Amino acid sequence: MAANSGPAPPGGFFALGLLTVFGILAAVALGEIFFRLAPPAQRPKPQVVAAEHRNLPRLKQSVFILGAPNTEGLLPSNAYFRTNSAGFRGPETSPRAGPGVFRIAILGDSVTMGSGVSNDETYSVHLARMLNEGSDSTRFEVLNFGLAGLSARQVVQQGSRFIPPFAPDLLIYGWTANDIEGPAYQHRSSKATRKAMHKRRQSHAQSRSYLLRALWPRAIVLWDRLTAPRGTYLEEIRFNYLSNDRAWKDFATALADIVHFGEDHNAPVVVFLHAQLSFLNILHPYHAIYDKVATAATQLGAPTIQSIDAVTGYDGASLWVSQFDPHPNPLGHEIFATALLNGLRDLPKGYLPRR
Repeated sequence: MAANSGPAPPGGFFALGLLTVFGILAAVALGEIFFRLAPPAQRPKPQVVAAEHRNLPRLKQSVFILGAPNTEGLLPSNAYFRTNSAGFRGPETSPRAGPGVFRIAILGDSVTMGSGVSNDETYSVHLARMLNEGSDSTRFEVLNFGLAGLSARQVVQQGSRFIPPFAPDLLIYGWTANDIEGPAYQHRSSKATRKAMHKRRQSHAQSRSYLLRALWPRAIVLWDRLTAPRGTYLEEIRFNYLSNDRAWKDFATALADIVHFGEDHNAPVVVFLHAQLSFLNILHPYHAIYDKVATAATQLGAPTIQSIDAVTGYDGASLWVSQFDPHPNPLGHEIFATALLNGLRDLPKGYLPRR
């Protein structure tokens, strides 16, 4: 007959406790060693002003300044900015494309314009270079009609200004999440709230522990992602796209106007979705917004091209202009251009000339 197993002796509990504590301490020590040996996260490097641009004026982020003809100066990031005589960013361009030229026009806000990067670093410039490298018979022009501060409704006005005289063969609308802003948009975050959250994320930035410096901001980001607390920009933008019916209706109407405007000028429209450069992992919280915009565009007959897959896996801040400016930096623009190029090549016949 088997003996009854009685309660564990006090020494057994003590040994189990010691093993548990030892296991925790060993895990912490290994984590500390891992993060000390891991390569540091890449952070954006500040723009270096070229010698020939050092005496140029500093430009304010104003549609009246950045959208004026022959504007030249430095953006707040030190990036070189120049508009041509027509008033859009880029070199001088004749109103009509020459023979054998396929002209693409991109409309959008500060991301399309390239807020924070120099003239030759925008994704429109990269796209033109990539298209021409893969073409033997057709020459491609990509005109950047992006302008910082535009909403979807104002993009239509920008199109009315440039599309008729420059007669593009294809029109791309570069969508950014804040394009929904308008009279019905509800601002639910504040500068003070964003500052407090940034302070909370950076509260252990000077800790002597590599492990704490690495894990604390990730834990805060994960918490914000899962809860989307009131007062965050994430909660604000999700509310306006997914719950604010009036704001969505205004945006959907503007989107329809963009598509119909292109059709009226014999330029089929493609919607290019700029990914939000944060939470770039499987928990990325903006997918529902991307899907809603893509569905609306598809119902209007405009195909959409996503960029989120191209940036997933990056440290979001490594693609920012600076830690205070989340606009895409030169690397971010190059990645966007590649995503856009691949998406355009996957479209059915009629959008790009056959290679």
